[in-house]
Parts: sequence; C-alpha cells; structure tokens
Amino acid sequence: MSSTGWRPSWPTRWMRTTSSSSPNRLCRSKPEAPWNIVEGNEKKRARLNCIDQLLQQIPYEDVPHEDVNLPDRVFNPEYERQVLPSELYVPQKY
Repeated sequence: MSSTGWRPSWPTRWMRTTSSSSPNRLCRSKPEAPWNIVEGNEKKRARLNCIDQLLQQIPYEDVPHEDVNLPDRVFNPEYERQVLPSELYVPQKY
C-alpha cells in the first residue's frame, strides 16, 4: 500500500491518465479550436513561444490614419515632479 493510503502514487496516476487520454487528444483538436503543445522545459521561452503562436494567428492589417502633428514642447523651469513611493514602481530586472 502506498504512503498516501488507498490512493495510488502520483506518478502512477499521471502515467495512467496520460496514456489513456493521449489517443483522444488528436480527436478533440478541431480547426476552429486547435490544441497546441507547449514544450515547457524552459518556462520563459515557453511563454514567449506561446505568445508568439497566439499573435501569429491574428490577422494584422495596417490601419489608415492621419499624421499627427504635435506642437513644440514648452519647458517650464518651475515644474517639479512629485516623488512617488518606491512600492509603485515595477522592479527593473532585465
């Protein structure tokens, strides 16, 4: 008997679940709702690949627009930016 009582161990359940559902995965993937497999050994690359895959499926067309003309910037020497608490800033890691 396993240490978890009556339940089989996690690897045993995982192998039984994946082996029984693997043939069914191809049957569930449809053109209007395709299933994709993301290799996840490197999580950061997996996320970027997944985002890229999703964006590639969206048709992109240039949107016609008029050119924007901004006025010259006015410099105000008396303007002083308020100091904000450091908790509001996202940490710069990269």
